Amino acid sequence: LDSLKPKESLVIRQRFGLDGKGDRTLGEIARNLNISREMVRKHEVKALMKLKHSARLDYLRRYVV
Repeated sequence: LDSLKPKESLVIRQRFGLDGKGDRTLGEIARNLNISREMVRKHEVKALMKLKHSARLDYLRRYVV
């Protein structure tokens, strides 16, 4: 999660309960951050894409000489 922007990281931590306070809905996160549910969803999607891409790069690096 360190590779994400602060707001993306916060959204992922809250969405999946990685902060130890249980998982939260888009609406709950939106109220906490004072942004729309749609903006929360966009941050979540962008963060998940970055994490997925990062995992692929780590896998491929094993084969690069």
